[in-house]
Amino acid sequence: MLGVDLRVRESLLAILASFTIAAAILGALSPIVGFLVWNAPPFSQGSRSMTATFSLIQVIAVAMIAFAGIAANLRLLDGLRRIGGTDSAARKVVFAWLAGNLFFGSQLCWILRPFFGSPHLPVEFLRPNAFEGNFYETVFNAVWTLLFS
Repeated sequence: MLGVDLRVRESLLAILASFTIAAAILGALSPIVGFLVWNAPPFSQGSRSMTATFSLIQVIAVAMIAFAGIAANLRLLDGLRRIGGTDSAARKVVFAWLAGNLFFGSQLCWILRPFFGSPHLPVEFLRPNAFEGNFYETVFNAVWTLLFS
């Protein structure tokens, strides 16, 4: 549809390869996040430093996940060029995959957020209020807290 002749199987394998590359990059970056969380001040209820620290950890995690996803999809650009598409067609496919992963994937992961909870709430896989708020609002609030608090 976008100018690259991919069958469903080839498309699925390319997307899985992209996820594999992103997982490897995130695995390599995980010691940095671990170090950051380990050295963060304790999360005491209602303290101002807790909010700023939690916002910083959120923003860094989002930036690392976005970096890994973008790098993984850009790695597929050479493969799409070799499969038989032109350079512009390969770029369109990569852009479509990036847009889909960044837009829909981020919100879906936010709804099922088992990895990123709130320091003042118990750990739950699917919260009763999972559909209240969204990923973009939370990231905006975290950046706002870091810049203006």
